[in-house]
Amino acid sequence: MDFWFKIFYHYYSRLKQHYMPSTYSATSTTLDTELSLSRSGSNGCGCDDDYSHQTANTGIETTNDISANPNLTLVLSDTGSYVTVFTAASPDNANGSTINSIIIKAQQATVQGMLRLFISNGTTAILYKEIPIPVVPMAATTPVPAPQYIMYETILLGGLKLNPGYSLLATTQNAQNFSIIVEGLDWVYPETISLCCNLEQDAANTGIGSPAYNTALDGSGTVATIFQAGATLGTSDANGSLIKNITIKALQNTQEGAVRLFVSPTGDADSWVLMQEVYIPESVPSAYEPSYKQVITANFNLQSGYYIGATTQNNEAYAITVEAEDWIYPS
Repeated sequence: MDFWFKIFYHYYSRLKQHYMPSTYSATSTTLDTELSLSRSGSNGCGCDDDYSHQTANTGIETTNDISANPNLTLVLSDTGSYVTVFTAASPDNANGSTINSIIIKAQQATVQGMLRLFISNGTTAILYKEIPIPVVPMAATTPVPAPQYIMYETILLGGLKLNPGYSLLATTQNAQNFSIIVEGLDWVYPETISLCCNLEQDAANTGIGSPAYNTALDGSGTVATIFQAGATLGTSDANGSLIKNITIKALQNTQEGAVRLFVSPTGDADSWVLMQEVYIPESVPSAYEPSYKQVITANFNLQSGYYIGATTQNNEAYAITVEAEDWIYPS
């Protein structure tokens, strides 16, 4: 029986592959793929890729101007106790927004506390997440000479999807200064689907420059502009830029210090928000020893037209390269 069953199954499988449409292939189509194919036509087109169009939506805010708020509930009328860090696209422009990551970066030494995130529909707000804030730096006394301290920072990874028009709000247990940078993507489906795949087109966008000597962590003073998202394809046309890598290369001897990366929606003075601090150790290059170099893997989607800038703690020379790709969808 086993022998005849194997022969029958062999020929049945061959006949099924020949006559059954690929849309209904039970071996290769998941539920999600079936739904995608059904939206693209009665028989599908054999493409498993999503055909949605995605646009970077970057939220940039600080807690510098709000008061301490120890509550686990939030009253929207109490505007001085919270800050709106991200707003999903309006219903007229998108189907919703996905939050890929949230960067929380202290602009000062922190005491033990909490940072809270709330979701709001415009009428009410509910607590979504609490992020414990540790003591940083953990030093009972400051050594002499003082070392280079890097202030607290963390990245929350996820995939939270927000309704169009919904917002993400933030409060702090203690009145301390934090940068909050939200990496979001709005998505929409084209009205006319002539092809199954979204046919995203990419173009290299490389930013180069040198950081400004500036010890401030709050974005004040001079911040050197290194990169603008969407510059290759045009900021009004590009859907955003994927920041892949940021390379920091010393051009001289280095002392212990830091290079700071900032982000801004306009590139104007006082619009910069601290994104990351990169520790720089002592180094002495020579004819056989290369100068200090660090490559930061970012993989961060930045809204078109937004900027990345840089400063350095010490008056030292560095070259900074931002490797990115703008993306667009053909009309």
